[in-house]
Amino acid sequence: MLNFAGNYFNGSAPSQYGELSRLEYLSLAGNVISGLIPPELGKLQQLRHLELGSNIYKGGILWQLGNMSKMEFMHISNSNLTGPLPLELGKLKRLETMILYNNKLTGFIPWKLSNIANME
Repeated sequence: MLNFAGNYFNGSAPSQYGELSRLEYLSLAGNVISGLIPPELGKLQQLRHLELGSNIYKGGILWQLGNMSKMEFMHISNSNLTGPLPLELGKLKRLETMILYNNKLTGFIPWKLSNIANME
């Protein structure tokens, strides 16, 4: 478990976190983290809980996040994210909660999200 929420950490999120192969919980929410969400996070196959919200990212939600096969909770709100939702998010079959409010996302809501049976 890594929980660094609610601090004043700045700079970019470390791509090296993608090497923490047994990590199940990651929260960097409520900091001043900027830059892109590291695509290496998509390698976290054991991750169940991801909170990256309330930061100042550039770019959008990466398709690599769809590789997190055990993901149950994803919260990336208030983060200045742009662009469409990747279709790959529909592969998150264990996802129960996805919170993405107050971003600048565009396009369509992927129909593949309707295939996630556990969504609350």
